[in-house]
Amino acid sequence: INKAQLGRAGYVVLQDEFTVSIPRGAPDGHKVSFSGKVKSEPGNAAGDLSFVLQELRHPRFSRKGLDLYLERSLTLLEALTGYELIIEHLDGTRLVIHSEPGEIEKPRSSKLDAEAEWERFADTDVFPGQDAGSLKTNDLETCKECCRQKGLSGFTYWEDTAYFRAQGRERLLAEKRPSRGSTLFVAPDPCKSAAVRLQRAVRGAGMPGFDDPCRRGNLFVLLRVVFPAQVEEAHAGLLREVLSGQIPAVAQESPGTDEELEELELVDLDFSESQRQHLENIGGTTRTADDSDE
Repeated sequence: INKAQLGRAGYVVLQDEFTVSIPRGAPDGHKVSFSGKVKSEPGNAAGDLSFVLQELRHPRFSRKGLDLYLERSLTLLEALTGYELIIEHLDGTRLVIHSEPGEIEKPRSSKLDAEAEWERFADTDVFPGQDAGSLKTNDLETCKECCRQKGLSGFTYWEDTAYFRAQGRERLLAEKRPSRGSTLFVAPDPCKSAAVRLQRAVRGAGMPGFDDPCRRGNLFVLLRVVFPAQVEEAHAGLLREVLSGQIPAVAQESPGTDEELEELELVDLDFSESQRQHLENIGGTTRTADDSDE
């Protein structure tokens, strides 16, 4: 609706100017209101005029609460021998970060919500009959996602149905019992998951607190090691010579002769697409949720 449309509808359109002050650290969706600026029918109280902050995407930084995230790339040489990066902050301040002498920057998980492996116990159950809900499906990843969303620590899978458990992780591990045909899945150890999610960061270099400007978030520098597209054989020989003492010997999974070995080709595959195709081949999933909170 524009000014002309409002005029044709019989409304009196007044023009006014407002100065909207955005405090430091204001979150996305922050509202600034001006009381009594909206006129109403005679006899009714005047309404408020509100401006809602919509945060624009920054080309380099992303924000989550008070924390800032910045992705930077390192060459393989920098990852192995050391690096120094200059970061221009949002306010123009230039920060210098560098590796410690002898430190090697290893590739880290690119998922900020990464977690350790779930613990799996074959022919095991715990608290049978004490279900926090059930889900008929052949997709175990869907069961794990249900646990994450509902804050559950595990489930027992029997035949084609998952039976969720409301007890804590420690109780599930302590009380598990043999049960033929059942498989118990327990959520990852939080400490191990925290180790998987560790990223390089600068403490106190994030956003200022909205209610307390003295409190600041952290700046996470997501370092991505860029590997060369290829290495010439002459250079590969030099690398083998330099790194020969650092490369562990490859242990064979089973003894055998060279004649028994089958050479296979590695290809690039999208694991999500692969999972989708598997589900299509077996007819998809059939779900009938029976959650205790419904």
